[in-house]
Amino acid sequence: MSGRLPPSSPNTCSLSSSSCVVQEGQEDASTERKAVLAANHAALNPEVVQTAMTSSESFIALYVANGPVYWYDPQFDATPLWADHVVRPEAAAHIFGTLTPGWDIERLDPIGVPLFVALGRYDYSVPYVRWEGLDNRLTSATIRRYEHSGHYPHWEEPQAFAADFLAWLGM
Repeated sequence: MSGRLPPSSPNTCSLSSSSCVVQEGQEDASTERKAVLAANHAALNPEVVQTAMTSSESFIALYVANGPVYWYDPQFDATPLWADHVVRPEAAAHIFGTLTPGWDIERLDPIGVPLFVALGRYDYSVPYVRWEGLDNRLTSATIRRYEHSGHYPHWEEPQAFAADFLAWLGM
């Protein structure tokens, strides 16, 4: 298994598509998780998202709809986490349009500093399986997998994450 993020494979449903693309690491997503994701997208009105919302509101609406991709609990509603946040379209475009497409950890120079990598078992945006086999490449990395987390182990398993991170820091 490589540390590659395929540049041509979307990892979420598209508003223009009625089906999700299953990528490496997403094969084991439960029927419930896939159904919640599809229902979330079906509930979005593409015309409203594209024309009646600000770019920040649109980004947040799509992120919340994609919750089953990011969170351990596929029903988790992340809307309150975005209260009072404004997403800057130019920053989001730079991060998701410039920095991450085609990202391939295997093409990076070896990382010469200590690295703590926290992976959620139910993270379908960056599945933990993409990091398997990279131990020999990331010799300075400590990789921890959290069995009851998605993309945010520090939020979903804060005590376990804090204990691991503090131990890694030597505290």
